[in-house]
Amino acid sequence: MGMFDSFYFKDPSILPDNKEDYTQEFQCKDLDCSLDKYIVDEDGFLYKKDYEGSDLSHHSPITDQIVIYSYVFEHHPDGYILNNGKTKYQEYELTIKNGIITSSVKTNEGGYNTEGIDEKDN
Repeated sequence: MGMFDSFYFKDPSILPDNKEDYTQEFQCKDLDCSLDKYIVDEDGFLYKKDYEGSDLSHHSPITDQIVIYSYVFEHHPDGYILNNGKTKYQEYELTIKNGIITSSVKTNEGGYNTEGIDEKDN
């Protein structure tokens, strides 16, 4: 699977048509891939917390175009992940200028129905 960086969104609506909440991890392989964690605030500002647990108080000055994606797996009531193809997937292309998300476009989605409800609930 390899290393990656993680993105979390305090306001998930920054991502258009996002079907997950603020706890969902989005992964990215377009930056340093050093297990850094980026927290995105309600205004689209990126704050970096590195693997060693650095402070989130500094704004990350990234300028780049990246792809982030998330996987949500179906879990059995006992907690283990079911391997039956019910994985949900979202992918976004983000444009970041001086540590602020200026554009976010959904580029791929799978495993959700058109209403955004988990397919097994239908």
